[in-house]
Amino acid sequence: MARTGFATADGVNALRGEIFTARANLGIRNSDGSVGINAGATATIVGGEVNLGHGGNSLTLGAAFGLGAEGSAGIRDVDHDGRIEQCARGSIGAFTVGGCIEQPYKSYNPDSSGEP
Repeated sequence: MARTGFATADGVNALRGEIFTARANLGIRNSDGSVGINAGATATIVGGEVNLGHGGNSLTLGAAFGLGAEGSAGIRDVDHDGRIEQCARGSIGAFTVGGCIEQPYKSYNPDSSGEP
């Protein structure tokens, strides 16, 4: 019935909660802002999660009274510094854990200034 939350302007730090929700997902846009693959189905009576990060690195932890499972993996560049973050996230039953790790090297983007 409800999902709400608060986040910083860049979306890296967030606090979210939900009550009486059900969802099924299959796609390429992931809840951590990455693009890759995700699939799952969950039903939650009450739950919450916190996402803490700095730059491109982040950690997500959550707990809920509910059932189901979901998972995702993808890449993003949330801080727009040219360094890709690799992300993974999973939920099984009552627990959610996820994270994104920024790579130490810059990616080559031919549409940018041409610098590696």
